[in-house]
Amino acid sequence: MGKRVTIHDIAREAGVSVATVSYVINGREDQSISEATKTKVWQIVNLFNYKPSAFAKNLRTASPTKLVAVYADFSKNSLYYSEFLNFFVVLNQIFSQHHFEFVLVSNTACFSNVDAIVAYQLSTEQFREISNKTYLPLLAVDTMIQDPLFFAIRTDYALLKEKADQYYENEYTFLCLKPIDKNIENEIQSIFQNVEFVSSFDEIHLSKNKNYFVIHSVLHDYLLSFKETCFFYDQHYLETKSEKTVECIEKALSREAYKTHSFKV
Repeated sequence: MGKRVTIHDIAREAGVSVATVSYVINGREDQSISEATKTKVWQIVNLFNYKPSAFAKNLRTASPTKLVAVYADFSKNSLYYSEFLNFFVVLNQIFSQHHFEFVLVSNTACFSNVDAIVAYQLSTEQFREISNKTYLPLLAVDTMIQDPLFFAIRTDYALLKEKADQYYENEYTFLCLKPIDKNIENEIQSIFQNVEFVSSFDEIHLSKNKNYFVIHSVLHDYLLSFKETCFFYDQHYLETKSEKTVECIEKALSREAYKTHSFKV
């Protein structure tokens, strides 16, 4: 929207009446409005940076440094947790080059004092559950989300296959952590001819005569101990994904309108 955003614009985008938008942003408790509708209104308000004069007074004071929450499901096993920490370390290195501070959270109750949220490797259902609880800029990393309200960054498995094909002249197997999002798992299987999904070290059974392609650093470190195993590791995978994540955070916080919200890297 190039012109100044009005309450009528918010109502139209949210699919509710102007009165409903007014009730929501003014915290009217005497009106019967569902939590889903309230969340939708706040998401649209945040997306278009709508600031009515009465509401603007209560906004967080602008600061050149933004606080970003990085959220993951810590109930997963050590393999997933180790890979998340690797992503978190690389992301932190890139954060330090921008006006961002970050906080690692495992509870959605910690979202109240942050400017944006990065949700890492959640199922579609888990992501939707979080999106229904917040109107802050919310980014999905490795969850298949197609919604203009949210920026989404996913692995470009077709591009990775091109790299592996160039490295190996013969047949190889893509050794990969089993995705949390079932849609991404199906996508991988449709792209690679040979795939082995693992969720723990106990599930890794290597063959001496096989070639392996890996993108997860935790699997790379594990394979190093097998001297007779041939494998190709894309070491720029995490860095590229982290850079795109930071770029999308900046876009989300700008509140500008962007035609593209979903990216593959």
